[in-house]
Amino acid sequence: MLIVSFFFANWIGYGCQFLRNSGQWRIPLAIQIIPAIFLLGGMSLLPYSPRWLATQGRLEESKSTLLRLHGGVANANTETVEAEFNEMLLQIEWERENLSTSYRELFATKASRHRTLCGMLVQSMCQWTGVNVK
Repeated sequence: MLIVSFFFANWIGYGCQFLRNSGQWRIPLAIQIIPAIFLLGGMSLLPYSPRWLATQGRLEESKSTLLRLHGGVANANTETVEAEFNEMLLQIEWERENLSTSYRELFATKASRHRTLCGMLVQSMCQWTGVNVK
């Protein structure tokens, strides 16, 4: 999708360069708003993640969302949904007992600082150099 987006952005920019008014920059800017409007409207249709709901203690909502994602009451295999739900609960419990989720952990040791900074620098350099523009 990035490549397709860059393709359209470049051609729209190319086409608008021939305009001799403020539409030269307004049209590309306005076209960018269209997908954002669809995203904003579509977000209200998406359910919360069953895993997030279970982490928040909203187990019934989590199970019903998981059932919905498996095709609803009529189409879902309830044994599969139940097994996945129980596995998810076990995983969440294991993570609570064994993993830390604080930002402090990213910089707590020399090794984690190194990994965190490498990841941040790679992402930054990819954006600054324009490597994903083909």
